[in-house]
Order: sequence, then structure tokens, then C-alpha cells
Amino acid sequence: MPAPNGPQLRTSLPGRILSSLAAIERHEIPAVVAAFSLFFCVLSGFFAVRPVRETVGTILGGERVADIWMFTAAASVALVPIYGAVVSRYRRSTFLPWIYGFVALSLALVGVALRAETASFAVAQFFYVFISVLNLFIVSVFWSFLVELFDSGQAKRLFPVIAAGGTAGALAGPLFTDLTVRIIGNDGILFVGAALFTGAIIAQRVLIAGWRTGRGPRPVLQPAMRTR
Repeated sequence: MPAPNGPQLRTSLPGRILSSLAAIERHEIPAVVAAFSLFFCVLSGFFAVRPVRETVGTILGGERVADIWMFTAAASVALVPIYGAVVSRYRRSTFLPWIYGFVALSLALVGVALRAETASFAVAQFFYVFISVLNLFIVSVFWSFLVELFDSGQAKRLFPVIAAGGTAGALAGPLFTDLTVRIIGNDGILFVGAALFTGAIIAQRVLIAGWRTGRGPRPVLQPAMRTR
């Protein structure tokens, strides 16, 4: 008689994660930890501040939010060729910190505006569009960055573990907001989000440093990984 649920365990997410943990080679551990932490910071930061967008939406009103979605769509379409042009010239390992830095700065500035209690409708509209557009790119940019670092064999073994970092972040972010928003306010949540995206920058630089010092998943920095 076959072992019960054997095939299901191997194909389920927990099964893939356990298999990947067992298959991680010793020299890959620092890179996996850094990538796990990076994805955790990105998604926990994003999902922590997303409820604030919904709060802003209720303040703006349903009619104004419906109009804002037109700006969101226009901004998304406009960013596609810009993103394509940047990717064609620079590796994601180069401009990823700039993306996260811009996100962190934007969240901090909106938090300052909310704390001053003089936030205009323009600030609220910018924040609503900003978070909505960020939702379209944040995950794809992360994985496209990792594809530059890990080969296909490593991706099959290591990506389930790294993906678990994003899952943990997606759960931790809104939970943190729910537990603390009454204490630190919406502006405080935005500052926490900014700090988490700053943490993502640190984790990304640690991951890149692994190749430069020979501690990454590959023994040495590949020529293709040299950034401009």
C-alpha cells in the first residue's frame, strides 16, 4: 500500500519548502537568509501600509476614488516603457535599492503630512495612486532581481524557502497594523513601512555582497552580475 498523501506532500507548498530546506547547501545559507529577509521586509512593509490606503479612500469618498483609478491606470501604463528602458540599461541589482529608497522616502513624507494634520487632498490622492501602482510591480521586480542571481537549479531548490519569507511578511504586515494603528496612528504605520523598505535595501546589499566576497550561492561573482 502506498504511503498516504506522499505525492500530495511533495507537491504541496509545505512539502516543497521542507524539501528545499534539506537541499540547501552550506555556502548558500547566507544568501537564502538574506533573500528571505528581503522578501519579508518588502511584503510586510507593503501590506502594513495598504490598510492606510483604504482609510484614505474612505476619506476621499467613493466618487473621488473612482476617478483616481483612472489616474492609477494612466500611471501604470506610463511606467511600463520607463521600467523597460531602465531594465535594458541597468541590472535590477543596481536600481532595486533606488526603487525601495523611493518607496521608503515617499511613505515617510506622506507620514509627515498626515502627522501635521494638514494633508491636502493632493497628498491623499498621490498616496492612493502610489500604493495602487506599487501593488502591480512590487512582487515581479523582486523575483526578476533574484533570477539574475540564482541559476535554474538553485531556483527550484531555494525559491520555495525564499517565497515563504514573502508569505510571512504578507501575514505579519496587516497583523502589525491591526494591533498598533490605534496606538501609533496611520502616520506611524507609514513610518514603520518606510523602515521596512529601508531594511529591504540592507538585505539586498547583503545579498549582493555575498557574490563580491565569494560567499554567495555561486563560488565567485559571475561577469554577468557586475553592475554599472
